[in-house]
Amino acid sequence: MNTRLKMAAVFAVVFALLPFVPRLIVKGQAEDRSVLLLTEDGERLELSEREYVIGAVFASLPADSPEEALKAQAVLARTYLERRRAEESKSPTKELEGCLFSDDTSKYNAYFSEKEAAALCGPDYARLYGRVAAAADYAMDKCLTYDGEPITAPFHAESDGRTISALEAWGEDIPYLRGTDCPHDSEGSPCVGLSQHEMLAMAESGASCEEILSKFFSNAQFTMHNAQ
Repeated sequence: MNTRLKMAAVFAVVFALLPFVPRLIVKGQAEDRSVLLLTEDGERLELSEREYVIGAVFASLPADSPEEALKAQAVLARTYLERRRAEESKSPTKELEGCLFSDDTSKYNAYFSEKEAAALCGPDYARLYGRVAAAADYAMDKCLTYDGEPITAPFHAESDGRTISALEAWGEDIPYLRGTDCPHDSEGSPCVGLSQHEMLAMAESGASCEEILSKFFSNAQFTMHNAQ
């Protein structure tokens, strides 16, 4: 596994998903609303959606990754945000005290604050921040959906050559989570969802964000999303 993927393996958090045939559905322009994150010391951290997506990408993928890979990771973060919002609106988690997620990475997707991202990137932070922020801007009005709902979208650092279906992994037949070949992978383990190693290889070969996401999430829709 290369150095970038080893770093990604440290920060990546797996989150669940479904098959994806891209389709654009215009619903208007997304608003950059506030997001609450509960910290370990009990602080309620208020972020804009854009700030959250930027921090989630920094925590999940090296910031010098190819542009289309950063955009795909940002769409996953945006989808995760909308999925959490939908879940909490239906059944609030008492421990979250009204927030959408916490910084407990055993339960929720990882997020880096500006201070943490700057420490990770060192003197090249300004340039790398610009790359991640551009990916977040691209993703701000986009979401992966199935039957009109944000999908659960897992990802991992690298598979053993093929991702597996939700049915194979969990005994649940999820229409948008099918297995797919990952010819650039060989050092991982059987996992459901997007392989970041395969994603990076695809992006370096010229694949677009939409092509990357369609490979791993077939039957999901690539939606221009204005959350209500």
